[in-house]
Amino acid sequence: MGSGDLNMKKSWHPQTLANQRRVAEVKLKAEEEAQRAAKLQKELREERQREEMDRLNATVTKKSINKLDWMYSAPVIGVPQTSDDLEAYLLGTKDAKDLIRDKEAAES
Repeated sequence: MGSGDLNMKKSWHPQTLANQRRVAEVKLKAEEEAQRAAKLQKELREERQREEMDRLNATVTKKSINKLDWMYSAPVIGVPQTSDDLEAYLLGTKDAKDLIRDKEAAES
C-alpha cells in the first residue's frame, strides 16, 4: 500500500534533515548573539563602574579627569602668533609658507 509517511516529503515538515539542520543553525546563531550581547553588557557594566570610581575619585581629589581645556587653550608650541595671522591662515588668505617665513624671521 503506502510507502512511509507522506509528510516527510513536505518541505515544511520538522523531521526532515534539511529543516533540522536549519533549526540547529538558527539556534546556534541565537546562542552566539546572546553570548555577544552578554559580553557587551558586561563591558558596559565594567565601564560604568570605572567611570563611577573615577567620578568619586575626582570629587575627593577635586580634580576633573575628562577636561577639554586643552582644546580651547592657545597653541603652546612655536612662536605665539597673533589671532589675525591664524584667522588669515584659516580663511586661506595667508599661506602656511608665509607663516613659517615670518616665524623664521622672528627667531633670527
